[in-house]
Amino acid sequence: MFIKATQKDMAKYTLQELIDFTEKMHDKVEALTPRLQRTTGMDKWYRNSLPVLCGEIQKRQLAAKDRGEIYPVFS
Repeated sequence: MFIKATQKDMAKYTLQELIDFTEKMHDKVEALTPRLQRTTGMDKWYRNSLPVLCGEIQKRQLAAKDRGEIYPVFS
């Protein structure tokens, strides 16, 4: 599974799936050496897509909190 950082693609997934994907990708990027990050393009993903995904997660968490629902958080 690879989630594009677009509203249309992120809408297909639940909040928990977005959190799990973000944590998994963050761990993968952190495990790579800086050279591998650059050659695989993961550094661009980390700079561009990760903030968008985290923003969407935060927006959904705040909406759930406002509705009084229980919402998942990062581990």
